[in-house]
This record gives sequence, structure tokens and C-alpha cells, in this order.
Amino acid sequence: MKNKTTTCFKIAVSVGILLFLCWKASGNNEFANVYHSEKNWDYLAAAQVLVTLGIGVSFWRWYGLVRALQLPITLFNALRIGYIGHAFGLVSIGTFGSDAVRVFYVAKENPDQKTLAFISVFVDRLCGLLGLFILTSAAILSFQYLGGSEVVNSQTQLLQTVTKTVTVMTVVGLFGFASLFLLPLFEKQKWVRRLGELRWAGPIIDKVLAAGIAYQRRPLVLLLALLQSVLVHTLLTLSVFCVAVGLSGQHPSLGDHFILSPVAHLPNVLPLPGGIGGLEVALDYFYRAAMDQVQTSYGLIVALGYRMETFVVAIIGIVFYLRGRGEINKIMQSQVSSVTSHD
Repeated sequence: MKNKTTTCFKIAVSVGILLFLCWKASGNNEFANVYHSEKNWDYLAAAQVLVTLGIGVSFWRWYGLVRALQLPITLFNALRIGYIGHAFGLVSIGTFGSDAVRVFYVAKENPDQKTLAFISVFVDRLCGLLGLFILTSAAILSFQYLGGSEVVNSQTQLLQTVTKTVTVMTVVGLFGFASLFLLPLFEKQKWVRRLGELRWAGPIIDKVLAAGIAYQRRPLVLLLALLQSVLVHTLLTLSVFCVAVGLSGQHPSLGDHFILSPVAHLPNVLPLPGGIGGLEVALDYFYRAAMDQVQTSYGLIVALGYRMETFVVAIIGIVFYLRGRGEINKIMQSQVSSVTSHD
């Protein structure tokens, strides 16, 4: 019951955010103008291809991280379970989101390695986040030297704060990435060994440390994961831009999208169904600030168009789910039992 209540609350929050944004936008005719305008279907089709590839590359990244921990999984299964997780993540049935699908699938195949299954997803998320910051910082620094960016040159306090924060987070993230290679030194410390002797947390700490060392010993895997993360956010940014062009409205430049779009994706980490609502709020505000037009709602329209593209990608996951429904249902039952046992 508690799990269902939480789910309903999250869905209600997402729907409420979208309804509020649409209500605010109802004061102008921008929705009607975009609806009746001539669409550039080539750009919209390209946007669909780009977002599908971007999401697929993120699953390829996870596959490499799982294999680095010596957990058996094929690339096809990684893509299959990834797309299924994407479909479930959009509606976030209970706690059964994208990450949960991947964790429980790997744990099902490797019952004694549940901690490593979780770590693979956790590290995958961290690499994705760091890749987002790297791409955005690269765009910001490029514009600071080359000029021509409405975002970098903006006098809006929030945009200035965003650009500075992203740069700082990139430096911190890269420092943390580099410190991973010092894990063997921590392993030899007495206080670390004592933590490993704790009754409940000890085994988990040992496995986390072992996983970190496993990744540390395969630096090319981590480097590839970072490059894949940058590629993922590049593809998603290009997809958002293609939606903006395809809907034939006034929008920021492609270069500015490499700052706005990745940062707008940050709210996807919020506990909302598929991050729905967070992206729309962020892109709506960023478009207004970048174009210095308080009344524009085009950012919201682009975000909703992009959201529809991700729903189309979910069809791939639904097809995979229908073909292996029995297996996925077993994983769902295991997940529900796990949640129930902790309530």
C-alpha cells in the first residue's frame, strides 16, 4: 500500500507540473501557431533516430561496466533489458524503474552478486552524470574563448550560476574519477579493514571496494564509459535541437543547446516517473532566459516534443517485454517481495 501511494504521488506531481506549465502557456497562441505551422519532418525524423541511438549507447556503456566486474551478460541482453527498463522507467511502477530492472536482471542471473549488480548501475549513472558535465563545460569554455553564445553572455543570474556550477562540478567529478586509482592504497588501511569487519555493512563495503578496484584495474573501461557518456549527451542534445528546428519555432542556437539541453536533463534524476516534469520546467525556463523572451513557451513545446520521442523509444522496450514477459514478471515479483520484506 505504501509503495502504491508513493507511486500515485509521484505521478500526480508530474502531471501537476505539466498542467501548470500548459496553463501558464495558455495565455498566448504559441501552441496553436506551432500546431498549424508547417513542420520539417526530416528534422523530426532525425530527432527520433538520434534519441533512439543515444539511449541505446547508454545501455552499451552499462554493458561494458557489467562485463568489467566479470558478470556474464551479452550485449543483446544488455540492450534488451535496458530498453525494457526505459519503458518501465517512464511510468515508474512503484520502485520498479529503469535501474531496478537492470539490477534485478543481473542479480537474477548472479544471485550471489547482487551488490555488484547494483554497483554496475551506480557507476553507470555516475559516468553518465560526469559525461554530461564534461560536454557542457567544454561548450561553455569554447564559447568563452570564441564568443557567440547567448547563454554564456547572459546577464541572468541563474544562467550565470548554472554555467559556473557546471564548471565546478566537472572539476570535482574529474578529481573523483582520478582518485579511483588510489583505491588500492585505501584497501591497505587499518580503518578500511575494520569497516570490512562490521556485521551488516562489512560485506557490502568489501564488495564495493573490490568493485572499485576491479574498475581501477581496467582504466580503459572507465575511459570508454566516459566517452560513451559524452556521446550519449551529444546525441540527446542534437535530438532536442532537431525537435526545435522541426517544429519551426524560434529557438536558441545549436551551440547554446549544448549548454541548455544537458543541464535541462539533470532533473531526470528526480524521483518522478521518467523525470517527467523536471525536463519540461528546465527547458521552458532556459529558452525564456536564452532568448530574453518572458512570454515564450517554445521551450515547453520542444520539451514535450522531445518527450514524445522518448515514448516512441519505449515501444522497443514494450516489444522486448511482450516477448519475454514471463522472465520479466519473475523479476518484478522478486522486486516486489524485496520491497515488502523491508516495509
